[in-house]
Amino acid sequence: MDGRDYNKPQGPPDNKERKPEKKGTIDTIKGFFPSWNRTEVSQFDIEEQRREIERIERLRRLEEKTKKNYAEREQRYREQEESDRKHEEKHKEREDNYKKKLQEIEQERTKKQVETDQEFQNRMKQLNDLTALNIERQNERHARILDETEREYDLKIASKQRETQSIVNIIQQASERNSNESKMRQQQTIDETNEHLRLADERRKQREQELEELREKTRIELEKSRIMWEERKRQLEEQMEYMEQMMIQKLWSIRLENQFTNRLDFLRTSGREILRNYTVLIETLNIVKRRKANGKEVSEEFYAPKIQVLQNSLDSEKELMQKESENIGNILFNGQWVFLYPVKNSLDDIVNSCANFSKVLSGVNLPNLLNCIAQLKDAHVDLCLKIDAIPTFNQLKATNYQFSNLAMIEDEPSQFRIEEIE
Repeated sequence: MDGRDYNKPQGPPDNKERKPEKKGTIDTIKGFFPSWNRTEVSQFDIEEQRREIERIERLRRLEEKTKKNYAEREQRYREQEESDRKHEEKHKEREDNYKKKLQEIEQERTKKQVETDQEFQNRMKQLNDLTALNIERQNERHARILDETEREYDLKIASKQRETQSIVNIIQQASERNSNESKMRQQQTIDETNEHLRLADERRKQREQELEELREKTRIELEKSRIMWEERKRQLEEQMEYMEQMMIQKLWSIRLENQFTNRLDFLRTSGREILRNYTVLIETLNIVKRRKANGKEVSEEFYAPKIQVLQNSLDSEKELMQKESENIGNILFNGQWVFLYPVKNSLDDIVNSCANFSKVLSGVNLPNLLNCIAQLKDAHVDLCLKIDAIPTFNQLKATNYQFSNLAMIEDEPSQFRIEEIE
């Protein structure tokens, strides 16, 4: 190492020993320009010499400026070292003061804690003494209160016993006085109860009589309806036999056409009995609905007979349509009168509609009365539409088949030739 302090700003090297001696300006110029000694100097050489002189002058000024900057940096470095030293001394002084204050605070806190503990022990001792004294006083007061309470209780018991005995005596006297009145009231109550039971029994008998009359009336109506339908069925069977005989005898005439027309018209009007019984049932159910809305008690026996009458009408209608469909089916099976196919289809639809109507009718109940009425209306409308869909004889002739060329075949008496309209 050369012994330099590299933390300090370094200045230019000391070249005093190697610095050459000063020479004159002319000598310096001559040293750089050997041609100066020449007698004749050109203009170019003069210009070169001038520029060289200016460069040397700039180097000199730069060296002076560098030395000045170095001296300034050296001065700032010494000032910074002095400032750091003073700051470190102040920091050490503050740290010593802080430690001293901490020691004083710790001593003060320890002293206060000792005083507080001593004061707490003294107060606890006083409190224990006072508590023991209060407990002793409370025990004495409780014992005194207990004695007083026992004496008061004994006095109250004695008073209650005297009052109870007095009340018992009064009750015995009153019981003796009111025994006759009580017997009279009991007898009156028994008489009123018997009268009430008698009236209730009369009302029950009257209600049973009304129900019996209603059942008898319903039975008579059912019997009349059954007889009427039996008569109608017999008439239809006779008509069918008569028409079959006419077919066998090859009698296709206006009379036969009238028979078919009347038969189809009868089938189309066969739902009148159902309509009448349906109307009666709906009116009865509306009455039940109004009574139920008014909070009155209603029994199913009120409308059950009407349901049975309508059910019998549906069964009769279903049986009639099934029988008629079977008869037409036999005719079609034998290859006769194929124009009756639409009639058979309509009759089968009516049978299905009657079955659906019966199913709805069997589900009528009081809790779901409104919905049941709506379902009954829908079922009745469906049945009416199916009955109205039975074609008339004229409709069959006008829509599906042409009867103008109807003729009997000689070799097959029971067959008819029917030309279908294209």
